[in-house]
Amino acid sequence: MKSTVLDLGTKQNRRTLDKVGGVSSVVGAGSSFKGDIKGQENFVIYGQVIGNSDVDGALVLEEDGKWTGTIKAKYVIVAGAVDGDVIAGEKIELAPTAKVTGNVIAPVIAIAEGAVIQGQMKMLGSKDATHFTDQRDND
Repeated sequence: MKSTVLDLGTKQNRRTLDKVGGVSSVVGAGSSFKGDIKGQENFVIYGQVIGNSDVDGALVLEEDGKWTGTIKAKYVIVAGAVDGDVIAGEKIELAPTAKVTGNVIAPVIAIAEGAVIQGQMKMLGSKDATHFTDQRDND
């Protein structure tokens, strides 16, 4: 499986992933899932999902992943394509390859250069913007 955002536990220093721990469920590359995803753990999507999520953990949509429906999780990391709203209770990270056609809503939103959003962004209860330079290695 190609991995651009998450190396299933071997890559460190990923701001959001450092906080969430291991992965419990995966939709593999070339696989598709139709229906709603609910759970208390962390999910990684390499394939295609048609449905909605309500996850009390992290949901990672990898670069080749496609999601049609609403993504709702505590933490959301998007490197693939979403046709629907993305809502996080804590934080959303959009990788350079992310393409979101829908609204992006969270207290904290991190957007990499190259990410595309066709919709509105809403930062709920947030403070002023924090500017930073990423100090991690891109290994």
